[in-house]
Amino acid sequence: MANMNEAVYNSKKALPNKLLQEDGTITTMSGRAVINSTDAYDSKSSLPNKFLNPDGTYSTLNQIIAESVDTDLFIVVDELPQTGEPNKIYLLVQSNRMIEYIWVNNAWDPVGMVEFDINNYYTKSEITDLLAGTLNAAKSYANTNFLKKDNTTAFTPIADYHPATKKYVDDNAVTFKPFPPEFNTTNSTTTFLKSITDMHLPAGMVYLGQVSLNDMPQGVTVQAEVEVYVYPQNVVSCIMRSAEVSPYEWEVNSYENRGWEPVNKTATDYADDNFLKKNNTTAYTPTGNYNPATKKYVDDAITTNITTVLGGSY
Repeated sequence: MANMNEAVYNSKKALPNKLLQEDGTITTMSGRAVINSTDAYDSKSSLPNKFLNPDGTYSTLNQIIAESVDTDLFIVVDELPQTGEPNKIYLLVQSNRMIEYIWVNNAWDPVGMVEFDINNYYTKSEITDLLAGTLNAAKSYANTNFLKKDNTTAFTPIADYHPATKKYVDDNAVTFKPFPPEFNTTNSTTTFLKSITDMHLPAGMVYLGQVSLNDMPQGVTVQAEVEVYVYPQNVVSCIMRSAEVSPYEWEVNSYENRGWEPVNKTATDYADDNFLKKNNTTAYTPTGNYNPATKKYVDDAITTNITTVLGGSY
């Protein structure tokens, strides 16, 4: 063979990391032909551990092997084809296992098997059922503990921060109206309250208007703005605001036998209402065994006892 191609080899220039074929062509190790023969390499120098590519670039041996060797070894199939490719391992999927086949001598040859233990894994239907159960539980919890925006089930809030329904608001909403002419607004507080309760107004109403009352605690006739609140069982409560008295805001109601009292009492107001001052001049008679007694109460008791024993006046 050397004699047949002697002329061919004699005319060729040896190139680094290239193969000179018998027909005179120059190829890479993978058999790829080098174009333009030696002319393509006359201007290129050899590099250590590098191959000169036809386009003038360099490659390592690993790069050339990667281009030349088929590394896609496995092919996964649901059924074996009529014929197979050489140097391939076919993985035939069957339930929880894969059987390995190779194509040898025009026939399939089983060479191994890989099995998977799926006993502790959920199936698709089991996962679907679990998700459905979780969703149903979440819906049940939400339906039990929350109000849907399109809720039609009766619900009445009982605590301050419960959600209120439209019906609850409509049923309990306060309606504001001006004083009707039946209100006696130019007399005493007692007359004013009686004129309201005599009307037996529906609960939930609030009336706004002005009054001229002549029995304020400070002994003056007051022009004031008043809010009248009507509650169930014909109970009436009033809030009065006037710059002519101090403090500015007072309240009174129809179920306590008392006059107007400041809405926001001071500590002094509280003490005056609940304790006897040492210099007290307001009439006070103790009714309980441990209530404080006044000098007058004691003096009157002594006089009564003497009169009872001796008779006469003292």
